Amino acid sequence: MMDLTDRLDKELFEKVKKCLERTMRIPLNFKENTSLIRNLGMDSLDFVDFSKRIGVEFGVGVGKGFLEVYRSIYEDPNQKEQFVENEKITDPGMVRIRQSFPYGEFSVLEGTRDYEDIETLITVGSVVSYIHNELKKISETQNPVRKPPYKKPKFCRRSAVQDCQ
Repeated sequence: MMDLTDRLDKELFEKVKKCLERTMRIPLNFKENTSLIRNLGMDSLDFVDFSKRIGVEFGVGVGKGFLEVYRSIYEDPNQKEQFVENEKITDPGMVRIRQSFPYGEFSVLEGTRDYEDIETLITVGSVVSYIHNELKKISETQNPVRKPPYKKPKFCRRSAVQDCQ
């Protein structure tokens, strides 16, 4: 039996697939681990279009995390000098990438550290995970768990409780 999380992730996957097909303007056949850059050939303009479609579909902005990785280390020569040495990503570079994009698919990049493998970070599955977590944050802020109201003690000792009133 499929649990609720699996069903929701499959629904998200199908919606993300539709957004990708509209962005790339062709029907696509891909899996969760398909790289948007390496396998689907997305460029920065495609990312802008895709992030707008995701925003309309889900009400969630993807631009910051996804585009930051793509632009900061992959396209910005100053960042490349800072985080890449001999076409290998340095430890500070890996930290920077993980901070910018915690939902990335790091299995290939962790193994090789090759600069070219940054393309493998942004997968269909990482997009689905990102959207899932963002929607979860939104639902938690709209329906926060309420704590019982604080009750002031009837009496207190100044030595035991500093802020008695």
